Amino acid sequence: MDGNTPLTLSYEKGYLKIFKYLVEYLDINQKDSQGNSPLIYAIQSGYISIIKLLIKNGANVNIKNNKGNSPLIYAIQTDNLAIVKLLTESGSDVHIKNNDGNSPLEYAINADNYEITDYLYCYMDMLLKSIVFKKSLIKCNNDLKNTINNSILRNNNFKNAFPKNI
Repeated sequence: MDGNTPLTLSYEKGYLKIFKYLVEYLDINQKDSQGNSPLIYAIQSGYISIIKLLIKNGANVNIKNNKGNSPLIYAIQTDNLAIVKLLTESGSDVHIKNNDGNSPLEYAINADNYEITDYLYCYMDMLLKSIVFKKSLIKCNNDLKNTINNSILRNNNFKNAFPKNI
């Protein structure tokens, strides 16, 4: 069997009914001898419905094979923007590097895939803005807490701590 798991074997042989049945009962993150999971095989084949089924059933979108390649790297190698979007929207780490130190963005750039490169740049920019926004909210929340605490301490009671219109 060359290190195949029942899931990868049923998928490779095209037994999709058996595959869909096994997804519900077996470890869908189990790797074959090369470290590939069923998710990686589904990505290489381009079957979005199977990819969605695997993710829905708990497939690890950041799992790495023996070369350190993640599902996102394989999606980029297949030039499939829809799969790249599905993976990132499902929590795939865009900064994860393989054993050679290459990131998904580097793969997209080296493949001259401008559409995926642009998407990853925009996605990473959105992540950065999200982090900055969250930190800003935390700072505002802490500033508000400090203001309320100082007001309570100044007024020595809760009744006068808040303006009457709050």
